[in-house]
Amino acid sequence: MAPTYRHKWNNFPKNCEPEDCCHSSQFALPFKSTFLLLTSNDNGMTSGPLIRLESVSKHVKGKAILEHLSFDVSAEGILVLLGPNGAGKTTLLRLIAGLEPVSSGTILFCGHARDRAPHLRNLAYVSQDYALYPGLTVEQNLTTSLVQLGIPRSETRSRVQDALLKFDLTSLAERLPAELSGGQAQRTALAKAVIRRPKLLLLDEPLSQLDGPLKLELRKLILQIQREFGLAMIVVTHDATEALRLGNQMAILFEGKLIQHGTPTDLYARPANRMATEILSPLGVTWLQASQFREPCTEQSTMLLNTSCSTRWIGVRPESFEVRPTAGPITSLPGLAIRGRITSQQFIGFGQLSTLQNFERGLNLLMLVSERVLPENADQWWFAPIEKLIFVNE
Repeated sequence: MAPTYRHKWNNFPKNCEPEDCCHSSQFALPFKSTFLLLTSNDNGMTSGPLIRLESVSKHVKGKAILEHLSFDVSAEGILVLLGPNGAGKTTLLRLIAGLEPVSSGTILFCGHARDRAPHLRNLAYVSQDYALYPGLTVEQNLTTSLVQLGIPRSETRSRVQDALLKFDLTSLAERLPAELSGGQAQRTALAKAVIRRPKLLLLDEPLSQLDGPLKLELRKLILQIQREFGLAMIVVTHDATEALRLGNQMAILFEGKLIQHGTPTDLYARPANRMATEILSPLGVTWLQASQFREPCTEQSTMLLNTSCSTRWIGVRPESFEVRPTAGPITSLPGLAIRGRITSQQFIGFGQLSTLQNFERGLNLLMLVSERVLPENADQWWFAPIEKLIFVNE
């Protein structure tokens, strides 16, 4: 059964108040780390980003896990940390949560300048293993989350019942975590976090253990939570498709370094380098050496680039191509025209992932076409518009 969204909690703090928005718990964690706070203006609204990282680094036993990361997180919206395994995404999330100290640099968070212990930051963290108390029921897990904050008993009961309804957990209230499916456990973990009414919600690979409809359901729930309460989220994922669907901001990490930061639309259209392109290309990318196109091309060529090219590499994604069933290339439009033969096709649900072989230059390119190409049409011209090509220098 899909979650229902019929009730809203009242008085959810949409704006960061300098004195109370960073209060979260009465229980201290083992250490403090440097967390400075941005000033607010006269009406209580934050005058800057919710979080700012300034040259943040993390070293473990002399090894650099994160190096000189600097970027902002806005007070509303979803920032996705995208990168392959080992990029440092979870470590960065733990630094922001205050679960680990930074080695150098500063994290600015919510309000005016002061040091804050981890338990005094108004945030909630959901780890990959959900972190539910195994000996407590779903309802008791939610209740305990509020008891730790010193919330009055009557308000606790009201919040818990509201959360059970909102996250479609009412029928599961008396179950233990071991009796829950992956999707049910993830909903419980989200409810346990959101019931605290945080200003910032940190999610570590929230969809990685789910498949098919459950993944779609939880993605919708995450987006619904963000829209309804106007809170900020930082979501870790290694899946480019999920990142593009979830975030309105994205930071790409690779080997502990920030490759690029911006909106998903901008990053997808204009990746900074080859690594960013490959991370953001779920169907793959073919790289062509731009030097091939600095020599004059004639109408007899089977590959034409109708644009000036001063870069080193041209990236071509499968979804960049469109068929041009003509006797020759269309040279009046800026872009890349290739004549070749389709040598294989694989149906992937929303199209045919095809291999285009260009014999003149010995190239094999992946293409995405809407319909299966018949053998008699396999050898023809294909065109990638200039706006769908990627030009990088490294």
